[in-house]
Amino acid sequence: MRITTPLLLTLPLLPPSTLSLPTPPASFSNRPGIYANTFDSNSTRLPTLYAGLSDPNMYGAYFCTDTNWGGQCLWSQRLLDYCVTLGDPWLDSISSFGPDPGFTCALFETPACDGDDLELAYPGTPFLPGVGWNDRAQSFRCWRT
Repeated sequence: MRITTPLLLTLPLLPPSTLSLPTPPASFSNRPGIYANTFDSNSTRLPTLYAGLSDPNMYGAYFCTDTNWGGQCLWSQRLLDYCVTLGDPWLDSISSFGPDPGFTCALFETPACDGDDLELAYPGTPFLPGVGWNDRAQSFRCWRT
């Protein structure tokens, strides 16, 4: 997403309450919509994330570069039915993937959410190699189930 200069110039004119964002737990980074988290890589359970998703058009997905929720991990908050194209370090590198409760996601081998896909409902899987999808995802899309 790109924010244009005119939009940036109008931000100081908005009241402070308009610019406030929900506060994630201290274990997450402070970037809105994307929260990095460390997780015990010896566990096969998807971590419980408290993001305060109050918008019914949003969901979260948690994914990691290693199996069993290890390596670099990210919880990403996105719009429903929106194609998320992965970038570094996630492109062709995801080995664990799980959507939030009540959601299903499809991983795709292309950056445009088309072609071969793998659908995963909550809690997802800590072991994408077991279903033939290790390091294959280039994009994903999620929906409410």
